[in-house]
Amino acid sequence: MARYLVACDAGGTMTDVILVDERGRSVIGKARTTRHDESIGYMESLEEALNYMGLDMEKDGRKFCESIETAIYTGTSMLNSLINLDGLKTGLLATRGFEDIVVQGRGSQTFTDEQWSEITHMQYRKHREPLVPRRLTRGVTERIDMFGQVVIPIYEHDAENGVRSLLVEDQIESLAIVFLQSFNNPAHELKAAEIARRVMKEVGREIPISISSDVAPTVREVSRANATVIQAYASQPARKQLFQVEEKLVAKGYSKSLKTVLCYGGVTNIRYNRLFETVMSGPVGGIMGADYLGKVIGEKNIVCSDVGGTSFDAGAITAGVLPINREPPFQKMKVNVPMIDIKSIGAGTGTYIRLDPQTKRIKLGPDSAGGTPGPVFQETGNPDIPTINDCNMLLGNINPEYYLGGRVKVNPTKSLEIVTEKIARPRALDPLRRRRAVLRPGERRDARAPGT
Repeated sequence: MARYLVACDAGGTMTDVILVDERGRSVIGKARTTRHDESIGYMESLEEALNYMGLDMEKDGRKFCESIETAIYTGTSMLNSLINLDGLKTGLLATRGFEDIVVQGRGSQTFTDEQWSEITHMQYRKHREPLVPRRLTRGVTERIDMFGQVVIPIYEHDAENGVRSLLVEDQIESLAIVFLQSFNNPAHELKAAEIARRVMKEVGREIPISISSDVAPTVREVSRANATVIQAYASQPARKQLFQVEEKLVAKGYSKSLKTVLCYGGVTNIRYNRLFETVMSGPVGGIMGADYLGKVIGEKNIVCSDVGGTSFDAGAITAGVLPINREPPFQKMKVNVPMIDIKSIGAGTGTYIRLDPQTKRIKLGPDSAGGTPGPVFQETGNPDIPTINDCNMLLGNINPEYYLGGRVKVNPTKSLEIVTEKIARPRALDPLRRRRAVLRPGERRDARAPGT
């Protein structure tokens, strides 16, 4: 049997699997993303791709998986956790006096990616909701100076009491440890992690620990703290999903490890300890593909975009150069990891649409229906919150007879009913104008429905 390369892009709504054989022939399979277990959507998409290759999963699945040279999985599950704020409940141990390091952040975070009109007016400059609220942070007395010398030994009872209260009283699910100057000397962070493991055994609860000297051992404390918190908050659920995909492939005969893509363009094993560096793996794979395509066709300036179910990502290749930011702004945070410069906002096609209860203005997201429960027209668990895709359905941008190749039956009437009930009727506006206003914010929003 021929040898194959299997690549995957799992978004918040759809999962695409691309098969390429040794002769360069390729096919694409597509299935709905199953966020509770992404391996389900992955295998469904792989099965469809195999059908396009003229293979059957039941008869040929084992031989095929034994012939896979490399399987690469990219996606936005970690990014979507940050956008939707549904990662692990995370606690933080920080140097005493610096407990606000994540909440306060850096001033530039308040206007990251904003327009000049918003930057110049303080009322628009706001910090994002922190991944670790202040109440889940504990201070530990210790200090290491800029040369890596111990100035104040770590107060072990501070670390012990902090971990115990976070575990028992606050029921955290993950722990981040960020001490000043730990990139010069990690001794205090390692000691705190050792104490945390001992306390976990005593209370009978085992949770993942992320220490900044492992995650991002470089200068700049706030960026290092943000990177460590992202690792603690979102990497463990993402790693679990990756292992589930690998297990499904191994059960079918795949004999190698699953790979994923790093933010700066490399490929790594899913067991890589700094998994937060793969947070933009899906969009990064796309812009790398665009860079390759540009070299093939002789185009040095390319604008790339990726519209998913949860996020909208955009990047640009200028003069044939992939832009790398060594301390990029990411989700209104500064992080210590080189990253291909891609901007991402929570504006995918599954984004929920609501009216602000005070102003009655349209609010988009930041949360999303994703592939499950999905838009209202799918009738798969979201009966009462309209999404951008419901508007696309009503405007004719989606063919109701061919949604996901006709495999998913839809009910456009449900979309009309929910957009009318939740968006148009509360403001006595024409539903058609309402759904257009969602997709084209520049259009006039004061047109009244006939007879009002």
